[in-house]
Amino acid sequence: MSGKELGNLGESIAAKWLHDSNGFEIAERNWRCKDAEIDLIAKHDDTIRIIEVKSRMESAKESIAASLARPKMRKLVKGADNYLSTRLNAAGEIFFDLVTVIFSKDMKSHSVEYTPCFFYPEWC
Repeated sequence: MSGKELGNLGESIAAKWLHDSNGFEIAERNWRCKDAEIDLIAKHDDTIRIIEVKSRMESAKESIAASLARPKMRKLVKGADNYLSTRLNAAGEIFFDLVTVIFSKDMKSHSVEYTPCFFYPEWC
């Protein structure tokens, strides 16, 4: 399975888990603008959640933190700012969350880890 396919599968699992198990309303998937791509944009309890999804095999779990470097976070903030400026009904507090989907070596099972507010942007 390619990295892109693994990422797409992880995003689908994350969206379903957030919706079915936690009551999130998924507003957008893979929302793109000139400066960024946001994996999931959701509404939950009068808040807007900008959600980064990371999918990994259990053998590569330690690489997740390295993939969330400052430049990636800046892109998420730019993307969120662009999204909010183009949506008239996008109101509420904004949070940046992380969902990690870890797949077993044989791809027969996975775990989902949710980290609300995994970073706080400087402009808040």
